Amino acid sequence: MHQHIVTIAVFLLIVIGFNNEKKEVATQKKSGVIPHKIVKNIPKENLNQPDLSDYTLFFEDDFDSTALNTNIWDYRQEGVASRDSSINLRQNAHIKNGNLYLITDRHKNGFSGVNISTESKSKAYHFKYGYFEISARLPQSVGNVGAFWMQAAGMAKTYQVPNPSIYGTEIDILEYSASNLDNLFHSLHWNGYDYSRGAKVETFKNLQPGISKGYHIIALEWTPKEYIIYVDNVEIVRSDKNISRSPEFLILGCGTGGFGGTYRPGPWPDTMAVDYIKVYKRKPEVRLYELCDGYGHISDGLPAGSFTTKQLTAVGVLNNSANSCEVPKGWKLTAFDGDNFTGKSVVITNDTRCLGSLNFANKLSSLKIEEN
Repeated sequence: MHQHIVTIAVFLLIVIGFNNEKKEVATQKKSGVIPHKIVKNIPKENLNQPDLSDYTLFFEDDFDSTALNTNIWDYRQEGVASRDSSINLRQNAHIKNGNLYLITDRHKNGFSGVNISTESKSKAYHFKYGYFEISARLPQSVGNVGAFWMQAAGMAKTYQVPNPSIYGTEIDILEYSASNLDNLFHSLHWNGYDYSRGAKVETFKNLQPGISKGYHIIALEWTPKEYIIYVDNVEIVRSDKNISRSPEFLILGCGTGGFGGTYRPGPWPDTMAVDYIKVYKRKPEVRLYELCDGYGHISDGLPAGSFTTKQLTAVGVLNNSANSCEVPKGWKLTAFDGDNFTGKSVVITNDTRCLGSLNFANKLSSLKIEEN
């Protein structure tokens, strides 16, 4: 009898919580505003807000449909235990009331969770640089980990030729477990995942009072020179280490284990509720680097137009300093070894790891950027 009473009580708590959550989401969507709170333990000099004036919205999934959009997402590592005993099951992801619910629950002798990603979809959903934003309510059970991250296809093999610039860096935009109450984790993994062969990881831990309650916006700005993490539109992490220049796909998941601690007490089931995912891309621009393979960032991005030696110097590109470049699809860069578009020239229509391959190393003095 006592067991039946406990079961009914747990069910009522879940129903009440779900209904309150539904009202909260509806209110936020109606107002278009998610509460913003500046965290007082952030140094004043770091209270920067994202500037999206140079970005355009590439895609948005607000999960207002009746099922997961499989043109964008797939079920990743289905049937595989990605975290301890947490088996990934597609039925643990469902959409209701304009939210994607990622569920962790008991399963046979263990637990189940779910991962979704853009890994096997169109290359249009593999990104190099951009602004990536999630609005979510984080999981509540101790030991259950909710996460949103990016990964490059070649990362697992990078210990063979350690070079995060080429092979990618796993960028953990957020990881959260209630066992670390109100602490968000943001990590960078590079040189693969075999730590006996030189794999590396750097983790940032940030106390964010109130992050465990309600919906919050967490975002990554990834540029050729740095990563910046924002929480509720306030910068909390900035790093210029191990910058990936490889296309990366999105992953979103919820499951037990990992750094989350002991997860068996529950309560179960537990959910991470996602209101939306947005991805912004920078407007087309050319980037130049001082070294081959995209090292030594020397320009924030050059728009369409013509640049003399003086104009390049004004934006940080010293004469004859560029050795590699990135050119967006559909655009072309004409490089000249003389000022004012004179002398020998080469036309570049894609990413060039080394201008030396075009006999143009340390020769760029002026350039033109045009649609191809």
